[in-house]
Amino acid sequence: MTLTRPTQPTRPTQVQRLTGRRSTRRVAVAAAVAPVLFVGLSAVSGGVDLVGAPVWTILVALIASVGATVLATYVPVAGSWRHPAIGCTPCAVVAGLTVLASAAVLNGGPGQVPTAVLALLVTGFGLAQRLRDPGTCARP
Repeated sequence: MTLTRPTQPTRPTQVQRLTGRRSTRRVAVAAAVAPVLFVGLSAVSGGVDLVGAPVWTILVALIASVGATVLATYVPVAGSWRHPAIGCTPCAVVAGLTVLASAAVLNGGPGQVPTAVLALLVTGFGLAQRLRDPGTCARP
């Protein structure tokens, strides 16, 4: 008979907390916000042009879905409705502002693929920052 030491339960990482199994609320928010962001980003940058600029339109749709994912990470998971999932650092706020920054970048060059790629990188930075950000502030 072998004796084993009881293992200590491990705390989930930030990525696991943001993308955990209880994230159906966040998935629903991202799915609801993505079309709205797509329409808004398209309107800011000259409108949808599926025939003239299909790659640009696809990139804007991708920016909208990544941006919606960033914004959905701020929604508290089920059971913690009193504690917002914003975070403590300024980086937590910057991640949300990258969605607005991507709109500004798209407005600078409507219909141009390099501009859309830059806006996608900006929004991707926000998502990466949000997933790497430390957890929310300590609760009393």
